Amino acid sequence: MIRTIKGMVTSMLADCKLPTEYWSYAARYAAVVIMKTSKGVPTAWEALTGRAEGVGSLRRFGERCIVQVPRETRKKADFTEMKASRAFSFRPKASAGESS
Repeated sequence: MIRTIKGMVTSMLADCKLPTEYWSYAARYAAVVIMKTSKGVPTAWEALTGRAEGVGSLRRFGERCIVQVPRETRKKADFTEMKASRAFSFRPKASAGESS
């Protein structure tokens, strides 16, 4: 299992051209992918979280996304503050009943 996760991590980091500082995020994401694709009913992910989600809820590791700055931290009429910034996605998409 460790060898499988390590192989997935190195592949994900190489594909995204991200430095090794993101190794822990990639390892966690690889574990989620393995749990969601495991055989058995219920899957390991479903047994752990109680949610039946397949691989459809996964995003590509390291894909660029927009992150919104919370309204509470922004100041009114302050045009120097950004409403959103570019970032990388390191987690699955939020499910229907869950906010992201």
